[in-house]
Amino acid sequence: PSSIRRQVLVFTSAVSLTVLLITGAVLLTHHLGQTRARLAESLDSIAQMTAANASAALAFRDAAGASDVLGSLRHDPLIVSAVLFDLQNRPFVAYGAPTDLNPAKPALSPLGPIRILEVVHNGETYGRLLIVTDNRAELRRTALTWGAVYAGAVVLTALLAYALSFLFQRAVATPLAALARAAGAVTERRDYAVRATPGGPAEVAAVAEAFNTMLVEIGRRDAELARQLTVLDKEMDEREAAEASLRQSTRELLRLSHEAGMSEVASGVLHN
Repeated sequence: PSSIRRQVLVFTSAVSLTVLLITGAVLLTHHLGQTRARLAESLDSIAQMTAANASAALAFRDAAGASDVLGSLRHDPLIVSAVLFDLQNRPFVAYGAPTDLNPAKPALSPLGPIRILEVVHNGETYGRLLIVTDNRAELRRTALTWGAVYAGAVVLTALLAYALSFLFQRAVATPLAALARAAGAVTERRDYAVRATPGGPAEVAAVAEAFNTMLVEIGRRDAELARQLTVLDKEMDEREAAEASLRQSTRELLRLSHEAGMSEVASGVLHN
């Protein structure tokens, strides 16, 4: 059977790691969700700002001005492309990587979320703005960062579990092992003079005290039983001696009676 320290180490590590893994998975999912929400809010703000700034250029068909507005998107590394469409859904100005997405038929982008906003100037719609983002690197960075944090927490938990098992070994397992050795000595040698040294927590010390009290009582009863056996042996010896003396006396009486009978027979013969 495994030692108490090993069992405590395995149990503590299993419970800690299970709780930590479940908590880590929940928190990692939460962090990824928060990152996606933050990126979505940022994208909405940038799309609204860009649509508002490009409305006049699109209304007046100012391609240079529209290009300058879209060119400001280079400050956001997550935006990979942006396109201004006119009312006939024809590209007017584009920025970044080419895209074949159609604002009239919104579709999911494999890179990340997209935004399609109407470009309105003085209350009149002049076209649409399409922005495509790539947030995979940001999500990967978030996952790696928090994954490293949770991996460090797992390592720290394992070290803490080992330290707790070591402290448990000193506080509980060592006194229990000493108590087990004392019980083994009593079982093997029938030596009721052995005593366990009380130590460790109050419960373990109480067990050791109860064990010592039990040994004292067993030793007292064993001594009393030995005394009674000695008395019984002496009585049996005395009874056997008395029986032997009685048998000897019986044989002597029989011999004397036999001799007396022979004397009476001889006297009767002589008299006759």
